[in-house]
Amino acid sequence: MEDLATIEEWFDYINQIPMMEMISHAKVIGSVSFEEERGDEGYDDDDIMAIYQALAKRFLELEIRVPDMMDNACVNFRDIAMGIFTP
Repeated sequence: MEDLATIEEWFDYINQIPMMEMISHAKVIGSVSFEEERGDEGYDDDDIMAIYQALAKRFLELEIRVPDMMDNACVNFRDIAMGIFTP
């Protein structure tokens, strides 16, 4: 994950995450440290939200339960997933 430099690369990466690895990726991508690191790399809030939305959408595409708020997280992927269908 550390070599991803653009939003498009993040989207491509997220769209290839295997079903069995989704929760572990959600824990990392939803963490406070992930948000801080992306901010330090120059991503703005809209970019970071786009990454969160891409991950929530991947859960929906794989038809697996979207996680709620997790420990050490700053994002609730279930809320984001609900927003994908009800803007």
